[in-house]
Amino acid sequence: MRGKKLIAGLTAAAVLAFAAPAGAGEPQAGTSAEDLVRYLTKGKLRPKKRIIYRFVCAVDCQVTVTSKLQVKGPDPPALINTGAFAAGEVIAASVEPNKPLRNAMKADIGAVRLKTTVRATDIGTGESDTDKRTYRFKK
Repeated sequence: MRGKKLIAGLTAAAVLAFAAPAGAGEPQAGTSAEDLVRYLTKGKLRPKKRIIYRFVCAVDCQVTVTSKLQVKGPDPPALINTGAFAAGEVIAASVEPNKPLRNAMKADIGAVRLKTTVRATDIGTGESDTDKRTYRFKK
């Protein structure tokens, strides 16, 4: 499902869920709030039409994802998506920059960052965990 066009050339894409294969070694419910959510995407990203990063919740959770793309010049506004997901379900969040923004990213790839924040709240207990990650880009 696609969101509305934003003035800075980004499209807010809905948080997508992918069913994890049975026995894929996804985390089990932890005893502390620090174990609720973890990132699966590591390393640098590529400046494509759809930039995707993934994470997983250890328990049934309500998730709020904030994605902020930082480029030289005026920064586009942050994108915020929300959804509820089952334990062990792989969740993908995406950002869709338009062509001029992708070209600006490629022109100075070393200065571009994608700052992400994932806040997960356990539906059963109300505990919450916030994880942050900053992604760099590669050609």
